[in-house]
Amino acid sequence: MKKFFTLRILILVFILGLGGNSWGQTPVPMATQPGLSYTENFADVANWANDFAAGIGANRWKSYPITAGGTANDGKRTTKSSAAFALTTSGGIQKGTGNLVFLSTGSGTPSEAVAADILLDFTS
Repeated sequence: MKKFFTLRILILVFILGLGGNSWGQTPVPMATQPGLSYTENFADVANWANDFAAGIGANRWKSYPITAGGTANDGKRTTKSSAAFALTTSGGIQKGTGNLVFLSTGSGTPSEAVAADILLDFTS
């Protein structure tokens, strides 16, 4: 019972720590969304700043850093940060026309991975 209780406290501390918006981003409050559904239209993506710091809708997104361990595209590792938008066809995230374009370079087995988080608040 003690292990289970400790695990629950650790999970709660983890969730509260993430929910504090310490990075300045604002999660989508899913409880107030019609049908618990959210759609991003990316209409202002051309004005989004690096690290999703400015632009209409950008505050719902968070960059993902380079992480170690595993291999590219295994769900455990990224090899390109999404903190800065790619300006060429090099790997990373590029601002498209009404969308985000995730660019991975290499041939055969993907040699690059890039990710971004969309922040959704499922409390309440």
